[in-house]
Amino acid sequence: MRVINIMWSFGSAYASVHKVHTQILELLPPGSLIENWVLQGEADKDLEIPTYQWKWSKRRLKPKRLGLLVQFFTRRDLSKRLNASEAQLLLIDGLGTARLILPLLRSRPELQACVLFHGKTRIRAGDRRLFHRCAGQVKVVAVSQDLADELERDLGVPVITVVSAFDPVKSSEQLLNRYEARLRLGIEAENVPVLGAVGRLVESKGFDTVVRALSLIKKRGEKFKLLILGDGERRGDLEGLISDLGLADDILLPGHISNAAHLYRAFDMVLIPSHKEGLGLVLQEAVIAGVPVLASDLPVFREQLGKVGPYLPVDDAQAWADRIEMLISNGEYGELAAEQRSHLVLDNAWHEFCSEWNKLLGVE
Repeated sequence: MRVINIMWSFGSAYASVHKVHTQILELLPPGSLIENWVLQGEADKDLEIPTYQWKWSKRRLKPKRLGLLVQFFTRRDLSKRLNASEAQLLLIDGLGTARLILPLLRSRPELQACVLFHGKTRIRAGDRRLFHRCAGQVKVVAVSQDLADELERDLGVPVITVVSAFDPVKSSEQLLNRYEARLRLGIEAENVPVLGAVGRLVESKGFDTVVRALSLIKKRGEKFKLLILGDGERRGDLEGLISDLGLADDILLPGHISNAAHLYRAFDMVLIPSHKEGLGLVLQEAVIAGVPVLASDLPVFREQLGKVGPYLPVDDAQAWADRIEMLISNGEYGELAAEQRSHLVLDNAWHEFCSEWNKLLGVE
């Protein structure tokens, strides 16, 4: 089988997306010819799959002036390489990439594609027409039922739900123990709870809610350390908020750390205060590591943890402060982690992920 995995970009902001796509490609039969296409940004140097880097600018990919002319030349270049590849299947990363690639399928009726949506996005009328025209060649896949329902309503085409999951055995083997993980992160906090949060520093992740919550907790006399692993456009705003609230010694922003999922055991709990999420793979990574999670009350998290939770209101610093303090006070980290792990049933989630993608790839 000849497959092209087409990604919008590389870099820390897309790490979880690449992780999911890599797992999908690993399900292909031995001897399959696989190539990555990266539309913008530099590809990771340690990639085992041959990778073609288009190195296009945002202006090239989303032209404003002379848009139709720019798109013509962009698709012409893509078409030439697509013809040379003799690809049978395209694995396409999200809506932006699909807008660029799917029009090329009209002259290639034998070519099939899977478009994988990792998060919520704004659907235009033109998107509906595009997906309807390609319906016979394209399978639309979403990483959660909540996302699939929204896409099916907005695109007007069937959407398949395949909840992304990680191999629990492989993931567990890669985890560092508590001492090693804290050493890697430079944490010296033997007598205080260490809290973790992981993700891009963008508004939708809601990290400012946690910062404000911890300010309330500190006023009550609690001690703690919080590490927010990630980078992004809101870094300056978060640094300013942390400083204004007098939390500079309590909250650290180490930036993006490669293989952050290996370090979860450094934390006593993981906080996910997102305003919205496609799936929220951080939740699964924490559960695999045996670390309890507090998450926003979003359908995507309820899909995974059911009645176990606990779930907290979006952007409610007081509610987050109360629940974090309760967990710190009773110290029942292990009990909550075990309850969450038993509900998520990691082995079943991984088996279902592999089974559904084998069907989509035609591997069975």
